[in-house]
Amino acid sequence: MINHFENNPDNIYPRLVINPKKIASNIKTVKKYLKEGQTLTLVTKVVAGEYELVKAVYDECQNQNINLKSFADSHISNLKKYQDIKVEKWLIREPMKNEIKDLIKYVDATFVCELDTLKWIDLEAFKAKKKQKVILTYELGDIREGINEKALYELIEETKKLENIEIYGLAANLADYGGAVPTKKNYKEFIDLCRKVEKDFGFELKVKTLPNSSGIRMIFNGQTDKEINNIRLGECLWVGTDPSVPYEKCELEEFSQEGFILEAQIVEVQEKHLHPVGKNLDNISYVKNPIRKKALIAIGKEDVNIDELRPLDTKIEVLGGSSDYSICDITKCDKDYKVGDVIKFKISYFSLLKCMNVEYVYKEFLH
Repeated sequence: MINHFENNPDNIYPRLVINPKKIASNIKTVKKYLKEGQTLTLVTKVVAGEYELVKAVYDECQNQNINLKSFADSHISNLKKYQDIKVEKWLIREPMKNEIKDLIKYVDATFVCELDTLKWIDLEAFKAKKKQKVILTYELGDIREGINEKALYELIEETKKLENIEIYGLAANLADYGGAVPTKKNYKEFIDLCRKVEKDFGFELKVKTLPNSSGIRMIFNGQTDKEINNIRLGECLWVGTDPSVPYEKCELEEFSQEGFILEAQIVEVQEKHLHPVGKNLDNISYVKNPIRKKALIAIGKEDVNIDELRPLDTKIEVLGGSSDYSICDITKCDKDYKVGDVIKFKISYFSLLKCMNVEYVYKEFLH
């Protein structure tokens, strides 16, 4: 549940300050680059089903005449919360058998590539007297979900026999597990496959969806084909970063990285050696071990990915931390940081994922 500062005048830390307008501005930036006929799907899984946040972003988009086609999430329980928001709800993690009944109730289209799963969906859709949309997943090189062309053709043949299922489209994924980045070559492979499927089977694929945020620079450079008629994005919209490049180069110039700002309080300021004294757990003993001014802040690995924190004060260096502390080198800072002061950070996509899923990090909207 989203917390509210006005009910807590002492300002609880650590806290995540959320600005829906900056997130909506990122969506508006992307919309400028979409080709005619291309729609945008907002991947919501990182915000852990926070209805108030998703609704606020949606409302901001409506205010700016941005038409979102759908929300995509990996959890049906999250999509269930968004039922009153007038967009399609897509399940982008292939469903488990025990989820199928809820899928029929709360999901408009689901990613899938297993025939057994399709048969379970068909049976439950028959019981519910409805047609269920599916988006079949193609393996494009990232070696996570999806199947090859031969298996896809066999799957389509079998799926056509299922009376309560509509093949709604094809999807592929990149730069997620295997790190296969978007290129003109794999885009062409996907487009050629979509054309071939439509020709050979004689039906229209209403959704041809690729890529995720890893393809944002190709979108900016006009390298996407309008035949890919849906773009599904999460990371670049929520935190303004590109997952296909090294982390130190991840910030996208045209996007805001301040939709979420993490604020953490200093609980200790002391001068200490830069490295451990004596042999450490890796059996290393440092010869050069200068003294640095260090700030210990009350947030740790259980809450965020410490190595992916980016201080707004660029003279702060995040050194690392433990489960419940982060350690910052403040030696070069212009500000004389003291115990009780607050350090602000831009955060990574996976740090946001942690923050949204733990109760120890307070959440608040800027209005």
